[in-house]
Amino acid sequence: MRTVLRDHGIRDAAVEGSQLDLRTLTRYLHGRSVFAGYQCQAAFAVEARALDDVEPLLLDLVAAGANQIDAVDFDVTAKRELRVEARRRAVAAARAKAELYAAAADVRVGPSCTSRT
Repeated sequence: MRTVLRDHGIRDAAVEGSQLDLRTLTRYLHGRSVFAGYQCQAAFAVEARALDDVEPLLLDLVAAGANQIDAVDFDVTAKRELRVEARRRAVAAARAKAELYAAAADVRVGPSCTSRT
C-alpha cells in the first residue's frame, strides 16, 4: 500500500495508520463454533491533495489488495479564509436586501453600526 501511495505522490506524513486489530476467527459447522484461525486488520487514513487523482488512487489501492474502503471525505485547507469571505458576502447581501426593502418602503437604511470596545 505504501508503494502505491508514494507512486501517487502521497507523503508518508499524510498517512495516518492504526494499530493492528487481531481477532480470533470462527466458523459455524454443524451448529457448532469451530476455530478457523486469526484475522488481522489494519486501517489507514490518507490525505490526498490532488482531487483529480482520488479515483485512480482508490483503484490502485484496491488492485494492490485493499479490500475495504470505509469512506472518502472531502475538505478544504483554507476553511478559515473561505468562511471569512462567506461572512463578508452574507453581510453585503443582507445590506443590499435591507436597502431594497427600505426603498420599497420609501425610507433609508441608517448608517453602519460601529463596533463597541
